[in-house]
Amino acid sequence: MNFRTSIKKMIASKIKKFEKKAMQEADGKEVDKDENKGKFRDLIELLAEQRWKNGFSSAHSLNEDEIIDEFCMLYLGGKDTVTIFISMAMHCLAKFPKWKKLILAEIHNMLKTEGGQVTYERINKLDYLTAFLKEVLRMFPPSPGSSSRVAKMDHDIGDIRVRADTLVYTNFLGNHFNSQYFKRPNEFNPERFLDLEKWSDKW
Repeated sequence: MNFRTSIKKMIASKIKKFEKKAMQEADGKEVDKDENKGKFRDLIELLAEQRWKNGFSSAHSLNEDEIIDEFCMLYLGGKDTVTIFISMAMHCLAKFPKWKKLILAEIHNMLKTEGGQVTYERINKLDYLTAFLKEVLRMFPPSPGSSSRVAKMDHDIGDIRVRADTLVYTNFLGNHFNSQYFKRPNEFNPERFLDLEKWSDKW
């Protein structure tokens, strides 16, 4: 069984399960609403819900094959990039113990004040962790460049004339290490994301 076939079976099963529950609710039958209480809903469930709400024959509704394609694209596109990002974050935690100490203290303080509860909203307010991860992404981006594009017509980008049929590639990594945008770009310093006025970084 190949990857797509196994994924198709899994997705079809989840879609049928969701649609069965949705039909029971529509018919006024009792449904165990606590079954998924406290659980995160995955991408397949969200896409299946969109398909149900828009109607199966609607032009805005995804069919089963389109749901499979969306899942495969996000899974394959996110697997390597997330793995590289986490690996480099762990490397930087080991290399810069000062930031490891600050982040741990910040997390422990959050757990104390929130009664041990961790929420998405609260995680986004962890300033040291956010600054650290942004600096990891700046210095070690999982995808340092963009896909190339071909200009369909003549363009003027600043002082540069781009002719039609020219292959254009954006050098993201070069911008990340450009002192015009980041002071001391070769230095790992998450503080630049804590106090933007102090560091005068240009976005």
